Amino acid sequence: QTRSNGDRDTTVLIPKGVDLSKPVEVIVHFHGNGGSAAASTREFKALVAQLPAHGRNAIFVLPNTPADKHDWMSPEKSESLTGLQDEAVAITRRITGRPVMAGSYTVEGFSAGGMPIATAAKTGQLRANHLVLFDSTYGDWGDVAVSHRQPGATVSVFYTEHNRERASRLQ
Repeated sequence: QTRSNGDRDTTVLIPKGVDLSKPVEVIVHFHGNGGSAAASTREFKALVAQLPAHGRNAIFVLPNTPADKHDWMSPEKSESLTGLQDEAVAITRRITGRPVMAGSYTVEGFSAGGMPIATAAKTGQLRANHLVLFDSTYGDWGDVAVSHRQPGATVSVFYTEHNRERASRLQ
């Protein structure tokens, strides 16, 4: 459980082959509505294991959604994306017993997982060198995330047919 994610379950996947003597990429993936950290872990575990073989020296963070899904990463509840990223590095350090230094940050959102990214962006808590929106441009989420991203941060937008118009505006 992580304090910065409302004391909810958070999975930190550390793939074999990650080189902790070098800075690591911290990848946070927010699942969509109806998802969970447990389901996302089952879904992503094999893919995350392949990251080092593809040149990604990374840890993968899967936070669990709150009961009120429309209030994720709420500063009023002491939730914080930057805090979650820092806690994931500390967890990796505790599990491995080795020093760990974050080198870059990727933040991903699938579907309703775009909402906590927008909340983090609105509150100045969006620390991301790369932002990935997987069909998560509903409402103003994508617009807010993109307009509040760090200078120099890259953005990748993937969408289903019904979100083509909004996604094309972001690109």
